[in-house]
Amino acid sequence: MTDDIKSQPGFCYDIFKNQDFWSTRNTIGYNHCCNYDGYIATDITPEQAWLGAEHFAIIDSVARGELVPGCHNCYRAEQAGLVSRRMGSKELYENYHKDADITLTDTPRALDYSVGNLCNLKCTMCGPSNSSKWISDWAKLYPNTNIDNFLYRKDQYVKIDDLEYLKNIRSVHFHGGGDPLLSDAHVKLLQNIEASKGLSDVRVFYNINATNRVSDDVLDLWSRCDIVELYFSIDDVEDRFEYQRTGALWQDTVDIMQWYHEHMPVNHLFYINCTWGYLNLYYLDELYNWYKESFSENRLGDPVKLIFQKCLGTYSLDWVSAKTMQVLKDKFKPYPEIYGLLAILDIQEKPHTTFWDIVSRTDKIRNLNFRNLCSEWSKLL
Repeated sequence: MTDDIKSQPGFCYDIFKNQDFWSTRNTIGYNHCCNYDGYIATDITPEQAWLGAEHFAIIDSVARGELVPGCHNCYRAEQAGLVSRRMGSKELYENYHKDADITLTDTPRALDYSVGNLCNLKCTMCGPSNSSKWISDWAKLYPNTNIDNFLYRKDQYVKIDDLEYLKNIRSVHFHGGGDPLLSDAHVKLLQNIEASKGLSDVRVFYNINATNRVSDDVLDLWSRCDIVELYFSIDDVEDRFEYQRTGALWQDTVDIMQWYHEHMPVNHLFYINCTWGYLNLYYLDELYNWYKESFSENRLGDPVKLIFQKCLGTYSLDWVSAKTMQVLKDKFKPYPEIYGLLAILDIQEKPHTTFWDIVSRTDKIRNLNFRNLCSEWSKLL
């Protein structure tokens, strides 16, 4: 494959370098990255998926100048002037790893690794596929659903015990569903990579909910990696944070973030990962102010980046009225990073019926009240 393909509109380094594992109770799915919509292949081995016909078919379609349908989340973000996963991958490979080679190796050079849906929170915008805590509420919301499909099992992740398959790994991204720190799968995978090739050139990424501290053994394991990046899932502050990240307490979460601030080995970076949508768009300026005042750099002086990621699914806010858009523009004018998010929204004069239905029914189950908690924003919606 020549470098000419890099100029094609559907090109992404992850197609040539990264493999994503996603497991449910009954299915193991494979993608190019965790932002891909759907599965490229299911219920085969990692080796079969990586060197399979489905993978090569996507490479061929990119070479023909076609866009990849499952990559629309990145395309849409870029059209709105936002930073996409694809853009982040370009930065990672070209500027950090200094590895722009797109020759397809016999095993992947990077992994997105989901460890199942074991979680200690039931975030409002989540669901049972990604959180085991959500299962009982889901059964009340949708009593005809077979919840057996969501029940967590300790072995509900892809095990990679073949050390040869890990020989080219340069980065690993541990992500949801669930919180990867609740399972020992992340430790086992890093130990296997270390046994295969060592960790000194491996960059590791975690999406975590900041409710769990790790052991000294994990800190020691992380110290042998190139860099460990922690992405704390923080979408709002105080009472609204506790509403959205149901089961978490704001002050406890802040305290645990401070613990990581003090105890991480020197080879680390922090990020605040904000999922924005119906529940919190109106209040992003308050989150931004807290971030700037309280958690804008690590103890080494490295900046902590605040990343805004659009919520998908039922809680994805896709349109607002013209009046609401003007209110948001006025409110966020001093905040360019937030103001830019508004470009992704359409202006439509129609009710948000689906959102109000699901949030009202969920509130009733949990004895919560979004309208009261977020009264000003609710009136605009």
